[in-house]
Amino acid sequence: MVIQMPCFKRTIKAYFPTGSLLESLIHISNEVTTIEKIPVTNKIVSIMIRRIKLLSSLFKEVQETNTQLPLSSILCLTELYSMIRRVKTLIQVCQEGSCLWNLVRSESISNQFHVIVKEMSRALDSNWIENPTRL
Repeated sequence: MVIQMPCFKRTIKAYFPTGSLLESLIHISNEVTTIEKIPVTNKIVSIMIRRIKLLSSLFKEVQETNTQLPLSSILCLTELYSMIRRVKTLIQVCQEGSCLWNLVRSESISNQFHVIVKEMSRALDSNWIENPTRL
C-alpha cells in the first residue's frame, strides 16, 4: 500500500505488521524495554527505552478504548512500529559488538538514535495536526 503524507512531502510504503497493529506495538515495545543495556551507549539506550515505555502505555490505552482508528492514526502507529523495530535492531547490533567497537562508533550510534527520535516526533506531530482530538 502506498500512502501520500502531505506533512512529510513524500510517498511512503506502509507495511502493516501481521496481527493486530496495537498488539504488535505492545509486543515489540515490551521486547525493547527488556533488552539489557550496553555499557558504552547506556545513556542513549536508557533514554530511548524510557521513551518507548511511555509510548507503550499509550498503545495499551488506545487498545483498551477498543474504537475504530482513523487512517492518520493507523499510519502514525505503523510508522512508530517501524521506528521501534529499528531501535531494537540498533540496540541488538550494539550488544553484539565489543565495548571498544561501540566506543569507536558511539557518535554514529548517537546520531542514528537522534534521527529516530526526530522521526518519532514528526510521526506523532503529524497525527495531532491532522486529527487533534483522537489518536
